[in-house]
Amino acid sequence: MSILVATLWRVSRLPVPAPLDELLRLLGSAATPLALICLGGVLPSLGALAPDAGALIGTVLKLVGCCARLGDRPLRASA
Repeated sequence: MSILVATLWRVSRLPVPAPLDELLRLLGSAATPLALICLGGVLPSLGALAPDAGALIGTVLKLVGCCARLGDRPLRASA
C-alpha cells in the first residue's frame, strides 16, 4: 500500500510537506537501530548465542591480528 501511495505521490510531483518530510527522515534513521535491537532480542530465544569454539577462536585471532597491526599507534579520527 505504501509503495502505491509513494509512487502516486512521485508521479503527481506534489511537494512533500516539511513536517511529513521530517517525520519520514526520523523514522528512516531509526529503522536500522530498531531492527538490530529486535534481532538482539530474538537471538537468545533461538539459542544463537551459545558459545561456539570456532567463533571464539576466530574472534580472538581477529582481536590479536588487529592489535598486532595497530601496534602502539594511536587511533586518530579523520577530519
